[in-house]
This record gives sequence, structure tokens and C-alpha cells, in this order.
Amino acid sequence: MTRRFVRAGLALMLVLCAIALVTGTAVAEDPSTDEEEPFSLTVNTTLSGETNDTSFLISTGNESFEYDYNVSWQPVGGGTPAGDETGLTGDSIIDFGQSGMYYVNITGQFPHLRYSFDFFDGPQSDQPKIETIE
Repeated sequence: MTRRFVRAGLALMLVLCAIALVTGTAVAEDPSTDEEEPFSLTVNTTLSGETNDTSFLISTGNESFEYDYNVSWQPVGGGTPAGDETGLTGDSIIDFGQSGMYYVNITGQFPHLRYSFDFFDGPQSDQPKIETIE
């Protein structure tokens, strides 16, 4: 019986380590240049989350890092509404104007993407709206 508890404890520790890794730094940089590549997401606003079905929350966490970033977006498949926001310095809600799938690119000083997770209730943010991270 003691071995079961030890195994369960080890499994829980592995899960916690994996979650800690997921909340790490989220910036893509090419060391051969001075330019950063965009941090790119595909977002589905029709999925449930903290914001309404035309919006997406970019969550930066607890202000442990400095931010000065820009966001641009366009619907999957092209067309409108496409847009951008510049000079963002913390959490930001992007309202696309219509529900659907969007490509979202983040550039500038953007060291960290962070979404809260409750072990009993699941994600407490717009994390479920993220389809892919490139």
C-alpha cells in the first residue's frame, strides 16, 4: 500500500513539473539575428473561456516581467476583420468583432504568456480558446 502512495506522489510531482514548464517563457528568437520572430497562436473564439465569443484574453500573469508588445490578427482563411494593437504593456483583451478562428501574432517585448489553472475547476482564463501555438 505504501508503494501506491509513493507512485501517486511521484506521478503528481511529474504533472506539477510539466505544468511549470508550460508556464515558462514564450518568445521565439533567432540567435543569428537581432530580430525576434512573432509568437504565433491560432485562437478559436467560439470555445468557452473568460471573454465573450468575439474576444481573446492575452494573459501576461502577475507583472513579474516587463512588456511592450504588439498584436496583429487575421481570420483563418484570410479576409476581414484583420487588425492590430500596439504598445501593450500587460494583459489585453483583443476583440475581433466576429466569432471564429484567428491567427494571432505577438511581436516586441513579450517574455511570458501565462494562464491560471485550478486543479479542481480547470483553466480560469481564455486558455481553452488556444488551438495551436507556433
